[in-house]
Amino acid sequence: MATEAILQRLITNPERLKDLVDKAKDVALQSGMVIRTKEKPNSSEVVTYYPFSLFPTPVPKAAFLQALAVQTHFNTLVDKISQDPDFLEEALAGVCDYA
Repeated sequence: MATEAILQRLITNPERLKDLVDKAKDVALQSGMVIRTKEKPNSSEVVTYYPFSLFPTPVPKAAFLQALAVQTHFNTLVDKISQDPDFLEEALAGVCDYA
């Protein structure tokens, strides 16, 4: 498998892996994949990249098929909720208390 060969080359060459990680972080920052830090949660000037994976994560086939089976129903639910302002107002009313 091509992915395994790539991973083997990266594992045996830490400098190459570090370079890939650094480039991926730069792309994440340039793409706006950022979050505020725990140290300065109210500052928009101090951010870090959002956690991500460099390589696909294997998922058991049964779990993948289960996710596919519920995806349409979940998307329908989210769509219906997004179009129900009364429900949203009631469900999110307490959120402002914590802001």
